[in-house]
Amino acid sequence: MTERIDAFSIDIQDATSGTLAIWKDKLNAAPKGVILNARVLRELSEAYRITRKDEFLIAATEAKDYLINNFVDHKYGGVYWSLDSNGERLDTIKLVYAQAAAINAISEYVLATNDESALRHAQNLYELVEKVFKNPDTGKYVDVLNRDWTPATEVKTTAWTKLFKASLLEPYTNLYRIWQNPRLRGSIDRLLDSLDK
Repeated sequence: MTERIDAFSIDIQDATSGTLAIWKDKLNAAPKGVILNARVLRELSEAYRITRKDEFLIAATEAKDYLINNFVDHKYGGVYWSLDSNGERLDTIKLVYAQAAAINAISEYVLATNDESALRHAQNLYELVEKVFKNPDTGKYVDVLNRDWTPATEVKTTAWTKLFKASLLEPYTNLYRIWQNPRLRGSIDRLLDSLDK
C-alpha cells in the first residue's frame, strides 16, 4: 500500500513541475468532492498507522482538517457533497453515503492518532445519521436530504439494498473500533440482521 501511495505522490510531484505544470492548475481549479477527500484521508491515515511515517501523518492531518473545516456544515451539521475550487459550497445536498464515508475516514484517522477532537466529529456524524436519515418506524435510512434536512424531492433516491446497508455497516464498524458505544453496537446489529431481509 505504501508503495502505491509513494508512487502516486511522485506522479503528482512530476505532474506539478516542469512541462506538466498545467495539470497543477487544472487540479487546483477543479471542484472538490467529499467522497474523494474521505478516501484520501482514510488511506493516508491507514498508511500512517501501519508505517508511522511522519509524511503520512502530515498529509492525513491536512486531509482531516480540510474535511472538517470545509466539508462539514457548521450550521446544520453533516457534510456537503461538493465544494468549488476555493472550498466554498457547491452542492449542499446531504447523502447518507457521504456521511458514512466521512465517519469511516475520520474513524481511521482517530485509530491512527487517538485524536479526541476528530473522534467527536465522527460521533456527531453517527448521531446525526441516526437522527435525521433513519426512519424510527421502519429502521430504514433515507438516501438523500437537503442541506437543512428537509426531503430532497427533486433527487432520485436509492433502494434499501444490501449495498446501501453495507455503506453504513463498514463505517459504523470502523467507528466501533475506537468507540464502544452501546447504541452504536445496536445500530451495527440491526444492520447485520437486516442483510438477510
